[in-house]
Amino acid sequence: MKKLVFVCMFLGFVTQAFAQLNEKELIGTWKYNVSTDQGPLTGTLNFAEEKGKLAGKVVSSDGQSWTMKSLEIKEAHTVNFEVTPQGETFKSSLNFKEDTFTGMTGPAHTQYKVTGERKKEL
Repeated sequence: MKKLVFVCMFLGFVTQAFAQLNEKELIGTWKYNVSTDQGPLTGTLNFAEEKGKLAGKVVSSDGQSWTMKSLEIKEAHTVNFEVTPQGETFKSSLNFKEDTFTGMTGPAHTQYKVTGERKKEL
């Protein structure tokens, strides 16, 4: 009996650890902070459902916005997408955990650390 309880608990933990991030969990506004050599860049990531699919925009703190391309949810709570500010493609790979995320972003020749959290709705 103890073995059965242990196996059930173990499977529960394993299932949670490998559960895929749900699109609905992403929908909303997330604040981001990118650490660069020239200082931090901040803004928001806005995820929404459009025509039955997940869509997103990156909005910088100075009001510029870019539509996310190649937006996909991968295993292990990872979200990948690309944006093209000023003609240069930036690839992002972010790992979401509850109301926070960490990851990397940047053009092909440089990668920057990015962190963020879900924006609290008032």
